[in-house]
Amino acid sequence: MNAMEEARQAILSDPDTGRGKWRDQMAYFECHQFVTDGVDVIAPISPDDAQRARARNFELCKGNQAAMAFNDIYYNYCHAIDDLLDTMRDGRPRMSKDQILSTFFTAALLYNSSFFVDNREMLFPIILDITSTYAVSVGWEQSPKPHLRAIGDVFRTCGNRMYYMVALLCGGESHALNMIRRIHEEDYLRQHDADGRPL
Repeated sequence: MNAMEEARQAILSDPDTGRGKWRDQMAYFECHQFVTDGVDVIAPISPDDAQRARARNFELCKGNQAAMAFNDIYYNYCHAIDDLLDTMRDGRPRMSKDQILSTFFTAALLYNSSFFVDNREMLFPIILDITSTYAVSVGWEQSPKPHLRAIGDVFRTCGNRMYYMVALLCGGESHALNMIRRIHEEDYLRQHDADGRPL
């Protein structure tokens, strides 16, 4: 019997001995808290990737500056959430408090950007769909069931649905389909090895 269980049994036997024991409980839990300031784990975008992203963003948005600004914020927001979750499961150091707070700051910028505000009726349902689909992906990516892992692997690029909707708003159906097909293929090739195994 450990010390915690012994203390519990003693108090159950004589409840008066429990008076003031909350102080001992608080001291116990304070001593067992995981305390770390974390580190900055969000990898900066390389200059080459940034240049390609700017060109792709201009093409996708047909030069619409408000849409391009929205996509930039959206990318940073999704990237931060993904890295935050990764630090909880892959052994990397925990994300710093500053980066966690910056993620919430980015969310405020995203949902108050002019493009989002002007197109809220179209974009808000997409945000809900992406968030729930990503939750399924995170839950199934390590499943012992192969079919659930396969579904989770496909679902992890669900954030691209936002780019489809932005392209649709900026350039119409044909433009949006062309862009999303290219984006999905590029993401797949970047996230899988030559044999199709997830990286």
